[in-house]
Amino acid sequence: MEPFVGATIGKEVRVNSIQERIALMMHSSDAFIALPGGIGTLEEIVCVTSWSSLTRNKKPIGLLNINGYFDSLLCFLDNAVTNGFYVYRDKKNFNFCCNY
Repeated sequence: MEPFVGATIGKEVRVNSIQERIALMMHSSDAFIALPGGIGTLEEIVCVTSWSSLTRNKKPIGLLNINGYFDSLLCFLDNAVTNGFYVYRDKKNFNFCCNY
């Protein structure tokens, strides 16, 4: 997959740590959309999911599942629900959008 590089749209905010970035996103956002990415993207998805599970403020999480990129994450979540490590009502916060 070719990386997409382009002009910044909107306001660019610089932070000193991933924790500060995630806290700012949780405070400022009404929803979250993740595109295929690396380990930093996975960390953000997991943190947002974990924080949403611990609060009453449920913000939707969208995953753009391009070419099945997040299929293994969906299987992981299903397995976590089956084994009692994740609650189905929290999994419903995820919205998968596939291109196939």
